[in-house]
Amino acid sequence: MNENRVSERSLAPTANALFVAWTERTGIAVEVWALADQAVPPKIADGLLRALAEALAAIEEGVWPRAVAVALTSGPRGVRLTVSHDGAGEPWPGSRLAVLHATFLELGGRVNVTYVPGGGTTLTGTIAADRLGR
Repeated sequence: MNENRVSERSLAPTANALFVAWTERTGIAVEVWALADQAVPPKIADGLLRALAEALAAIEEGVWPRAVAVALTSGPRGVRLTVSHDGAGEPWPGSRLAVLHATFLELGGRVNVTYVPGGGTTLTGTIAADRLGR
């Protein structure tokens, strides 16, 4: 057994709890497209959950869409967090986007934001497998 795997943890339970609490507070539905059940190192898990909470806070602060979609996947190439919304406002408040970039940079990853005026925004953060110790 790989000793590093013993200290890894799953993101799914904490992410699900975050979605439920956020939806109850805001009334905005979170559609979960995919939620990794594969465990990742604690530093990566903590960073991804911070990024997810920051993305939801940014959406709540800026655009108030009808729906938010989230995919959090983990595979041989690494981990990917995608958060999309159908809001028509600013894509992400600047300070929140800076925190998201810094979080992924700290984890050895990167963030990409795609904005369609009036059509919503998608944020994708990735962390390569070599940063996960795989």
